[in-house]
Amino acid sequence: MRFAAVCTLIATLMLLGAPARPAAAADPVLTAELTDFRPWLGPTNDLTATMRLTNHGSARLPLSGLQIHVEVFAGPRHRTDLENQFEGHTGQTVWSDTEYLSLPDLAPGESRDVQFDHLAPLSSITFFKTGADDRAYPIRFTAGAGGFTAKPIDTNLLYFTEPQGVARPLGVALVIPLDAPTAFDAQGRETSRALEQALVGDGRINRILSALEDPRHADVTVTVAPTGKFLDDLALMASPTGFTRVTPSGSQAVGPTDPAPQAAAGTILRLRSLAARPGVRLLASPYSGAPLPALISNGLSGDVKMQVETGRAQVKAVLGFAPLAGWLLPSGGMLDEATMSQLAALGIQNVVVSPSSLQSVTPPLLTPGADVVLKSLPPSSRQRAQVTSPSLGALVVDDVLSSRLESQAGVTALQVRQRFLAESATILLEQPAHTRSIAVLAPPDWDPDPQVVNGVLDALTPTGGSPWMTGTAPDAVVGETSDPPARLVAQSVSDALPQSPGRDYFESLRSARSSL
Repeated sequence: MRFAAVCTLIATLMLLGAPARPAAAADPVLTAELTDFRPWLGPTNDLTATMRLTNHGSARLPLSGLQIHVEVFAGPRHRTDLENQFEGHTGQTVWSDTEYLSLPDLAPGESRDVQFDHLAPLSSITFFKTGADDRAYPIRFTAGAGGFTAKPIDTNLLYFTEPQGVARPLGVALVIPLDAPTAFDAQGRETSRALEQALVGDGRINRILSALEDPRHADVTVTVAPTGKFLDDLALMASPTGFTRVTPSGSQAVGPTDPAPQAAAGTILRLRSLAARPGVRLLASPYSGAPLPALISNGLSGDVKMQVETGRAQVKAVLGFAPLAGWLLPSGGMLDEATMSQLAALGIQNVVVSPSSLQSVTPPLLTPGADVVLKSLPPSSRQRAQVTSPSLGALVVDDVLSSRLESQAGVTALQVRQRFLAESATILLEQPAHTRSIAVLAPPDWDPDPQVVNGVLDALTPTGGSPWMTGTAPDAVVGETSDPPARLVAQSVSDALPQSPGRDYFESLRSARSSL
């Protein structure tokens, strides 16, 4: 243990703009939040972190004896280990240290950023110096001052010894759906402002597009899947003649120079610019985002063709670029036997599907690649001579890794980012000598913090990205394996579908589409 004169901590003090409100008596007096941490490190990197300390008490909190305890635990051997660690079962400690520093008092309601810097490369730590394996090591920071201890902060230290990257990085086909609640009614009047709010400022669509447009991500390979309805609504909102907005007080004319039409027109241009990049793929999906199996089960099997063909057509009509030929992202990745037969008849050759669309099998010990051949059950012996079972190429989404993109209660954006990186690294380390690719599907209403979406794209960047994975495209993954395994499509996915809104809902969708 070292005191302030010789400690290896550098404290950067920064008063934050708006002071936090003093907490109720039951709340902790001192809280700590990890606000900055390197996404991955190697032997030559320093261990640094920035923590935001907040005094929720009613009296000044002395920081003259601030302690920060750092503890690194054994890395996960497989994904089950990793899940257990996420649940708090960290296991054996492999390295720990406690640092002390003396700082000015923290006033009631005040927050301050404290930067931790070990001021020495990881190779100076005995555990890492003696040949630590590449792993997603759990790491815990605990701050204490004035007799109070903040809740420990758990995250992952991604450690790789190959700064230039592993020999066979994990290919990650990231698919980002773009959709929003319906903005216009059948008469072309705006009845919801959710879309225009999503396009500007801190809106979720704007955040996603801003991350994709970042110059750091110019070479990232990523797939974007806008629904036809989303693109139609953008085109209606961007109309050079304006549109009519329905408000509680009546109808309102919105001119083409209004911020909403300008934002919609700008979003279309942004999407066109992204689509022109060599690494960006456009993937068609059903026009309205309706689950295709639900259409069929509601007696609207005839609408499947309209949903698929119109969804593809709107991508070309609005953006000027054709989506991947022969590919479809069924809404939510949901597919069943009846839907698969219809898609094959429509000329669809490849799909991106959820594991819920497959008949269950004994889970493999190691994570399989995404590329499979999707088949339906063989016909009965009486029909076998006349009927040929359809088959499709498919990428099966890794549901667990995909779920790591989403926010969780009590987990900060930085921790969400690190969990995604830790999961992907653990997948790679299962079989580091094999070339594999996996598929990741973001939620259709993905609302990522910039730290998450930028962190994921940073990691997938081919130059300067993470040492263990890189972005890839669906069409590049298919055919990567000379003999992809066959999987049977589920006969029904009713248990995995959201509660069906019923026939009236789908009839209204069809009516709205006809009016448009």
